[in-house]
Amino acid sequence: MKVHYNGEDKAADLSSFLRSMQGHDLNSYAYALLNNFNVEINRHRFIVSYDAQKSSAKAIRFYASYRNNEESRLRNADKNNNDNANNSPLEARASSAIPSTPSKNGAEKRQEELLHKATSGIKDAAATVVEILTEFEGNNNAQYVLTAAIAKSPVDKNSKFLFFYHASPAQSSKFEMAVAATAQVPQLSEMNFMRSEKEDPAMQIAAEAMWGENAQSGAKISIKAKLEQSEQRKQYIANHPQAEQCRKQMEQRDYALNACRNVTARSNALDEYSLTIKYEKIPQKLMNATYQLYRIARYAGFAYNSENVVAVSNQADQLKVRVNIAEDHKSVNVSIEAPHANSQFNNLPLSNMAKHILIQNAQYDVDQRVGYAAFNGQYNPVCVADGSSGQTFDNKTYPLNLEKDSWYVLMTSAPKQRKDNRVDYKTQRQENVTILVKQSGENKKELKIVLNNGEHVIDMQ
Repeated sequence: MKVHYNGEDKAADLSSFLRSMQGHDLNSYAYALLNNFNVEINRHRFIVSYDAQKSSAKAIRFYASYRNNEESRLRNADKNNNDNANNSPLEARASSAIPSTPSKNGAEKRQEELLHKATSGIKDAAATVVEILTEFEGNNNAQYVLTAAIAKSPVDKNSKFLFFYHASPAQSSKFEMAVAATAQVPQLSEMNFMRSEKEDPAMQIAAEAMWGENAQSGAKISIKAKLEQSEQRKQYIANHPQAEQCRKQMEQRDYALNACRNVTARSNALDEYSLTIKYEKIPQKLMNATYQLYRIARYAGFAYNSENVVAVSNQADQLKVRVNIAEDHKSVNVSIEAPHANSQFNNLPLSNMAKHILIQNAQYDVDQRVGYAAFNGQYNPVCVADGSSGQTFDNKTYPLNLEKDSWYVLMTSAPKQRKDNRVDYKTQRQENVTILVKQSGENKKELKIVLNNGEHVIDMQ
């Protein structure tokens, strides 16, 4: 089998790479390279060819399927609204990802099973299932099936992921893998620092994987993780100068200025992690690879590492890991309890980028945290019309005095400048956005979003 590709995207060359590096440091360029994809619509062509003379298979069949539960959500909308959200974390059982049949004829039933299992226990869950099946027909038939489902909800803290892979090769043993993962992530205040101080930002994650010729009786790994915020971190945030500045701003009815946004995000950062990993029938190659990774970590952090391999009586087939990050996020302690040894890394220094990758926050995904660090807080710049103040995209703050029932321009888009300093009016017409604001009452504002020079208007109160 051969795969050939051609398309209209420009090929990369060294000179273009060096020119694009200008004006960036290494961090910001790496992030921009990963996230600023070409928005142009270009032609792409993939040619997959199969040479029958070099294979014993007489036919190859590909199947791909995608479905969701949107129709059932709409039918059960009233019931979903009346149900209470589940406040308890869901269990992750890999066996729940194993369908009743892996065959092609049972595809629809298999996908419905996974959709139902993925949404179980989650209020008003929006779920999606994807399946890819490949069959080789000949003297010895072969089949490969991959099915995955994910479910999450805008009103429930719980989410779930299920994965199943089945391989029946023509000339080797069958292989199966089943994975289940659940997460409980709280929905936190983003615009009220005083409220966020009272909320619990803790997250819980569970995962289980089984694999082998028969997944049910093969190797197994289960992981339970709890991510919390320490009392020391809470006190550190409460006494931070930015917290005091935010409290003063909130007294002036300003809840969304830069100080409050920053300290609210900081108040939801988690700094204490505990993981318990249990395993059964793990292949020796995987055990050796895990130990090699530990050796690399021990070598890299030898100045901060201490070990105890004498008189250790930890539980067999279990690994415990604790991570404690300093209240100022400048260093981290890591302790590992293995069956035959204990290891600690104390006061490991954290670089600015490592800090944003490692420290979890329910409000922000890792790409947002890394983008914030790479672009010096300007990854997603915002402008604000707050209670008594306004703030521009570049963080300039000024008093905001709006007359009642009069519209003011809060934001409008500007034509994009090309490299030859010409204005791209075509893009300007297609992406024109203007946002208007007016004071409609005491502590109340209305927004009007105007798209494409008035072609679409959205009113918000």
